[in-house]
Amino acid sequence: MFKQIKNVWKYYMRTPNHEQPFSAYNNFMEKYENDHKCCPKCGSMDHRTTCVGYIVHMDKLDEYKDLNRCTCHSCGDIHTTHDRIPAK
Repeated sequence: MFKQIKNVWKYYMRTPNHEQPFSAYNNFMEKYENDHKCCPKCGSMDHRTTCVGYIVHMDKLDEYKDLNRCTCHSCGDIHTTHDRIPAK
């Protein structure tokens, strides 16, 4: 019986190559988030944002824009996530 359960669960268990297709996406999103971290007006990182999921086309990474609306907690500026600037 244990062998049968193990055979069923093998489809749900992570394998060493499970994350490989996502590594390019994860690397891109990490860089994108670092490049768009601060308010363009005052440089603060404190903000609230909407949570719309914009699709990333891996063949057109240079065209990706996160258009969620951000409101800065420090100065009150309203802008998109794509308008934010890197941390200094």
